[in-house]
Amino acid sequence: MDVLVLIDKLDDLVHNAKSVPMTDQVRVDKEEIYDILDQMRATIPRDQAGAVDRQGAPGDARRAKKEAERVIKDARERQEGWSARRRSPSRPSAPPRTCRGCASS
Repeated sequence: MDVLVLIDKLDDLVHNAKSVPMTDQVRVDKEEIYDILDQMRATIPRDQAGAVDRQGAPGDARRAKKEAERVIKDARERQEGWSARRRSPSRPSAPPRTCRGCASS
């Protein structure tokens, strides 16, 4: 049986379950849940039998990791450049401001 069909069965089971008064909870038959879960476990290996072996082939995970590393490297370089610009005085600093009444005579 297809895993999506089993997920639909679980959804129906919860949707049609009896409500527990004054809560958002429902009562479901534990055995029915376990039966559907067992069917899912039995189905998943069959679904994966035809799947591409991601260990041997260039996978999405490796590409995603490389992309993440590149993004982090770029972000660090930008941050370092930004920090360097803030530290280096590219323009003369203005004299400290004082209030008119605070000027010493």
